[in-house]
Amino acid sequence: MTEKECAVVGESIPQFLAGRLSTAEGERVRAHIAICTDCRQRANAVSLLQQTPVPVPDPDRWNHFVDGVVDATERRERTTVRRRVWSVVAVLAATAVVVLSWARLVGVGAGGAADIESIAREVAELPEAQVTAWTAGLSPSGFMTAGFDASELGEAEFEQLVTEVGR
Repeated sequence: MTEKECAVVGESIPQFLAGRLSTAEGERVRAHIAICTDCRQRANAVSLLQQTPVPVPDPDRWNHFVDGVVDATERRERTTVRRRVWSVVAVLAATAVVVLSWARLVGVGAGGAADIESIAREVAELPEAQVTAWTAGLSPSGFMTAGFDASELGEAEFEQLVTEVGR
């Protein structure tokens, strides 16, 4: 038999076994299968496949499988939302740390200018000899020995305090 003839018969085998071919065409396929071993084996395999019932999944197992897929998808979505929320919280916390650190470096917030003004007023009311002794070294420690805590002031704030005292 030729390859071309076997290919044509091979394509017709499912319809032949299902009884959908015309009588003449069916006889041609039957005659070919009778003399061609390869096509006969193909026809036997197709016949077995056609007789094999299509498996139907057990409803309980199928429902369990579907529920598992749905649960896994929902868990993944909840985890994704949680990760996004924690990412936003982390970004906000990092931003707050940066802003507060920057504010502390430039002397904004926690007392800052208000403390300088109040210390300057108090120092201005003291005798000039005492103020001169405290500011001689132009350092915060001189103010601390006099009872004024200038340790929280930055360098620029301390210079502003000395300027405001004006002595």
